[in-house]
Amino acid sequence: MATLSKLAHIFNNYKILISLGTFFAIYKALFLLQIEIKPVVYQIAMLIGTFVVYNQNKIIPEKNSLRLNFSKSNKHLPFTISLIFISLTIFLIFTYRYGFRREILLVVLFLPSFFYQIPIISYHGKYISVRKMPYFKIFLISFVWAFVSSLMIFVTIDSIEFMHSLWILLLNFIFILSITIPFDVRDKIQDKRNELKTLSHIFGDSQLIVTSIILSIINYLASVMYIININKSIYIIAESAMLIYLLAIFSLFKKLKNKDYYYELLDFSILLYGLFYLICWLLR
Repeated sequence: MATLSKLAHIFNNYKILISLGTFFAIYKALFLLQIEIKPVVYQIAMLIGTFVVYNQNKIIPEKNSLRLNFSKSNKHLPFTISLIFISLTIFLIFTYRYGFRREILLVVLFLPSFFYQIPIISYHGKYISVRKMPYFKIFLISFVWAFVSSLMIFVTIDSIEFMHSLWILLLNFIFILSITIPFDVRDKIQDKRNELKTLSHIFGDSQLIVTSIILSIINYLASVMYIININKSIYIIAESAMLIYLLAIFSLFKKLKNKDYYYELLDFSILLYGLFYLICWLLR
């Protein structure tokens, strides 16, 4: 029992569950777009990337003092130059492999993810990261997660499926938004203390939860319509299972102050969604 408790603590402390969730997150986009690609290498990269992002305070303890300026006095200049060099190298490799148009889109969509935590914006005399802009945090988080779980689809940017890819990206955004809105409720007091304005400062707690429920239903209906259109009805099982799970979780609104509730809502939801799709694909 003590071993299980210790293991659970490690999983929670290092966000291992949500890192594993990213391994399965791309399956909806992959299967609905019928992309014939083996995604394991990319999935492992997603898992490692998520693990690093959620443990960045341990990996880069001075990250909050990072600044993207190029003065000689900037002690982080070597780190900045190295990061730019690595990014440029990756940009050139992808451009050579997949073409310029595709890479431009990937870079543009990657920027919010890159600047998500680094405080580079001057706001009221303080340097803040993009996620700390007023009322912007929840939408940025949702976009970054939706993009991460849909990145594989942009390999097909030159194909006839590009508009379908954007549609899947939108559906993922709606899904992620539905399961992250309650975090504005959870963080309301802390955000107010940090002078960060969020949706919880405009709407009541119950209104936000109802909004999450509505968004999850919209994602379900739009996804089912898409599935019917491409004649892959087995995936309706995955969507139905996910909707039932979300509605059950949202019904536990009174437990919002329970820390475990948020592991079930975000970490486990992302893992389950992709896993449901994988199971349906195996049963097809």
